[in-house]
Amino acid sequence: MLLQSARQAHGSFFQKQACCRSGIRNRLSKELDSFSHYYLTSTGMWMFLTSTSVAPSSFLDGCNRSIIHWEIREQMTERDIEIILERSKEKYPAARPRVISDNGPQFIAKDFKEFIRISGMTHVRTSPFYPQSNGKLERFHKTIKTECIRPGTPLSLDDARRIVEKYIEHYYTVRLHSAIGYVTPADKLNGRDKEIFKERDRKLEEAREQRKQKRQQAYSEIRHSGEADLPLDQAA
Repeated sequence: MLLQSARQAHGSFFQKQACCRSGIRNRLSKELDSFSHYYLTSTGMWMFLTSTSVAPSSFLDGCNRSIIHWEIREQMTERDIEIILERSKEKYPAARPRVISDNGPQFIAKDFKEFIRISGMTHVRTSPFYPQSNGKLERFHKTIKTECIRPGTPLSLDDARRIVEKYIEHYYTVRLHSAIGYVTPADKLNGRDKEIFKERDRKLEEAREQRKQKRQQAYSEIRHSGEADLPLDQAA
């Protein structure tokens, strides 16, 4: 009786886990389509040991978390933002995303509004003093600071570009992203995430079946050993 109750509890636990994974994947499947929303910001200046300050800027796809384009410049004016955005468009010409940015002076300029209109895109600014509105990109910049810039300690603008380029390649093709189901942005962008999820479920099911067989074998051995220790009249 006790063993049966344990089995029921164990099965309920894995059912809850399966429901949780299903809920996460349903939420992920309802995410925005790729190239529909670009998160844009020009983060604060980076200061190097040589007292050289630079301004990084990047475009992040809100669906697959891939970095569409990034640059590090000595300054980040409205004109610089337009150049970076135009280079992003060249990579995916058919995309007409909604650009989400903070309220920096580059993004509230009239010339930038006109550039967005001519480019066939739309622009939305986040709430003032509420960086969570642009949280996906803010989190990426925090990640790149802690995992790339600070450990790498670039000494010049060219050095920073080299280090960041290497890291973003790692971020895009190797580093698993929790917000998209622990797959890489490249896998999400290329539609391989569903195959990865399916393979993970298969391995989990195999592991559960192996544990079940081991428990049944252990229970059978314990039962037979217990019967062997009983007197012959009781065993019969």
